Amino acid sequence: DLSAGLTKAGIETLEPVEANEVFVTFSDRLADRLRACGFQFLDWPALGADARRFVTAFDTCAEDVARLVTAVREAGPGLVSSRK
Repeated sequence: DLSAGLTKAGIETLEPVEANEVFVTFSDRLADRLRACGFQFLDWPALGADARRFVTAFDTCAEDVARLVTAVREAGPGLVSSRK
């Protein structure tokens, strides 16, 4: 599950997951790196400067989630933190 995987990788969730949206916070540097790898998500400033919104769909597979979590882990804790 996306929320659990990101949490284990050191990403802070901002809201309880109630459906297919996951709100998290992480640095702009990590956001840039993930986007360069092809991951799509939105900045969500209503929840803070470094807030992001991921949305899963019926065709989101476990491999896609695992690839994202792996990319976050490989970035390392220096990029995960939204604190500058």
